[in-house]
This record gives sequence, C-alpha cells and structure tokens, in this order.
Amino acid sequence: MPDCHTGVFAFEGDWHEDLTKKDSIRPTLETLRDVQKVSFVHRRIGTAEELKYYLERWLGGEGAGIYDDYLIGYFAFHGEQGLISPGEGRVSLDQIAIWINGRAQGRTLYFGSCSTLDLETKRIKRFLRSTKARAVVGFTRDVDWLQTAAFDLILLDALAWWHQRPHLTNNYLHNKKRKHLKAFAEELGLKIITPSSKP
Repeated sequence: MPDCHTGVFAFEGDWHEDLTKKDSIRPTLETLRDVQKVSFVHRRIGTAEELKYYLERWLGGEGAGIYDDYLIGYFAFHGEQGLISPGEGRVSLDQIAIWINGRAQGRTLYFGSCSTLDLETKRIKRFLRSTKARAVVGFTRDVDWLQTAAFDLILLDALAWWHQRPHLTNNYLHNKKRKHLKAFAEELGLKIITPSSKP
C-alpha cells in the first residue's frame, strides 16, 4: 500500500499481573511506522481514569488540534462482551461513549480486545452514533494475543490508508482474491461497523 494519510493513537493496558513481562503492541506500531509510514502515539493505561485522561488529550482537550492527524483510536486491552479492562477495572462501551461525548467525528475506534464487539450490530451502531465515529472495529471472539498482533499489521495499515472510507478495509479483507485474509478475519471474529452497516 502507498504512504498512509493518518496516524494511530494507541491506548494499551497491562496484559499480565507480573509487570516484568514485556508484552506490548508497541513493536507492531513501530513496524507500521518504519515500513508504511504510519505515525503513532502510544500510551500505557493502568486505570479507567488514565484512559479517560488520554481520551481527552486525543480528542482535543488539553493541546487541542495536536492529534488531528491521528484518526485511528486503538484500544488494546483485555476485554469481554461490551467491555474493556484497563488494569483491574472494567469500562463499558457506554462509558466510553459518555467520555467521547460526540467528539470522534472522522475517527475510527478499533478495539483490539477479546469479544468486546460480541454484541448485536444495532447496539454497536448506537455506540457509533453516540460517539459520531466513522467506524467501530473489533472482535466478537476471544482472540490469541500473538495472532491478533500479526493481524494488526494488516488491519491497522488498511484502516490508516482507507481512513475516510473504512468500509473499503472490510472489502479488502473479505475479497475473494485474498482468501487467507478473509479466513484470518473470520477466525478472529472481526467486525467493522460503519453508519451504512446493515443491522
């Protein structure tokens, strides 16, 4: 793919209780930057309050406008149906929508977490409308960390390139000529919801 036009603002939680373990999405983001010129901001998040704080920074609170070229919000956390888990707490999509408060215009929200989007499409579309995001992306199943990290290279590159038309990412991943990507996306339970998605 050619040079990308938008960056990724990544929020990452702890993957283990044992903080000597070094698992992180940062090497994936560095590869995208070095190979595909996808800029990124990466923040480690330990609490719901930290997530709220950095969401505010990303969406134009303190230092408004600095992150206007980072239109992909990447939420890398443990998750379950309708929730993500920064540290010990749980944060619902409804709470995230309240924090975003309709300020995600033109942005894509990607939940790189287990089962967060294992919800009816109409509920995800309600979240989409509430946040005013361009698309909501995530998984409907529990996913393997390493497999998801590998898939993220392809997915984030496509989302960054087609950030103005995220449905094209869905088309790209489900194209019959790319059966391996289609199978990978289906195995992970990938869901890409845009305003035009059918219920």
